Amino acid sequence: MDKQIALRAIRPEDTEILQTFLYHAIHVPEGMEPPPRSILEKPELQVYIDGFGTRTHDHGLAAVENGQVIGAAWVRDMPDYGHIEDGVPSFAISVLPGQRGRGVGTLLMQTLLMQLRQQGYAKASLAVQKTNRAAALYRRLGFETLRETDEEYLMVCPLGVHTHCRTEKGGSLMPNTDHSRLEILDNELSADDFIRLFAAAGWGEPPADLTHTALAGSYAVFSARLNGQTVAMARLLGDGAMSFFLKDFVVHPAVQGRGVGKALFAHVEDYIRKQLKPGWHSYLELSSAPGKEGFYERLGFAAYPNEQNGSGMAKWIHADEG
Repeated sequence: MDKQIALRAIRPEDTEILQTFLYHAIHVPEGMEPPPRSILEKPELQVYIDGFGTRTHDHGLAAVENGQVIGAAWVRDMPDYGHIEDGVPSFAISVLPGQRGRGVGTLLMQTLLMQLRQQGYAKASLAVQKTNRAAALYRRLGFETLRETDEEYLMVCPLGVHTHCRTEKGGSLMPNTDHSRLEILDNELSADDFIRLFAAAGWGEPPADLTHTALAGSYAVFSARLNGQTVAMARLLGDGAMSFFLKDFVVHPAVQGRGVGKALFAHVEDYIRKQLKPGWHSYLELSSAPGKEGFYERLGFAAYPNEQNGSGMAKWIHADEG
């Protein structure tokens, strides 16, 4: 991502910008001619932009580079192709043809999803044609297929985290019918909870003094609590600007598959973004546990080696025997 790209809110006066990007959001299958711009006058397309910014559920972002808007993503509660139920905002997004493949769409989607989550929305939706390669991006960002036709997917992205569990004597987590909201905290992870979750991941129990030193030396630590019990954790290492490394990302096996990990990572990503000055961008790396690669790929990570990077490498360094 270029350092010069910045995001700003879409405003009610951005009518022409919305028209431009709504037109570019129309998927044109390979080998077919694009439709005339007059297609935007159709009522089923006007619902995306008519009076945008004047309704409660209107939210949008524009990506700007050197004073030019090169991409836009917006949502509203509307009877469009992606509508699933009232109160659930549905997406529209597009990037100028010459600017695609640079990560602009990913940046727009990730940021807008984070804003929706912070504003309390439980989910968001969109519709995408099966021939549109953007469908893969939406899956990486957490969208799941709700239903499909011969031509398109109707997708939904869960944003809120509600976990059905209670704590029994002995610390085990068991299913329950009560809804419990997950709480994610910064820099409040105890050494005891770290050791317990570390062991739950199958990595053994690190010594207490090693754990205290590791936590104190982290750039930040994060914990996810449910009913007062810590059920997930992550450590962030880095320089606060150019590079970060995600370490010891653990979700207790009893609550895996319920959105806890996705919510924890979204919090970490938002934390990193808040450390950066306008126009900055940072690189986040991690080493995946075996079998967990798919989870991280859905969060937007790319596996090594690839076209830009060689294989990731590691080496253990042991202290001299005293």
